[in-house]
Amino acid sequence: MRKKTVKITLFAFISSFLFQGAAHSLPTKWEVVDINLSSLLDSGWKLIGNSSHRVAYSNTFSPGGYDEKTYVFSLTKNGKYIICVMPDPVDPVAQAGCRRLN
Repeated sequence: MRKKTVKITLFAFISSFLFQGAAHSLPTKWEVVDINLSSLLDSGWKLIGNSSHRVAYSNTFSPGGYDEKTYVFSLTKNGKYIICVMPDPVDPVAQAGCRRLN
C-alpha cells in the first residue's frame, strides 16, 4: 500500500513539471463587449454562474480606503463565453463591464 502511494505521489510531482510549460503566458482573448448585461440576457445569453466578492482597498492617496461588494456573472451562448463584473449597485441602474473570452 505504501509503495503505491509513493508511486502516485511521485507521478503527480513529475507530471506537474512536465505539463506545466508556459501555461501562464498563453494568449487568451479578453475583448470588451459593447452591450450591457441586460441586453445580453434579453438576446439569449444564459447566466451559467455568479459570485460576489468583497473588495477592500486602502493606499496613501485614500488612507480610509473603501470596502465594496462586487458581483461577477458568467454567460454563455452558442459555445461562446462572456464574464461581466459589476460593483454593488446603489441605484436601480448598475454599471457592468463585460468581456468576451472566446
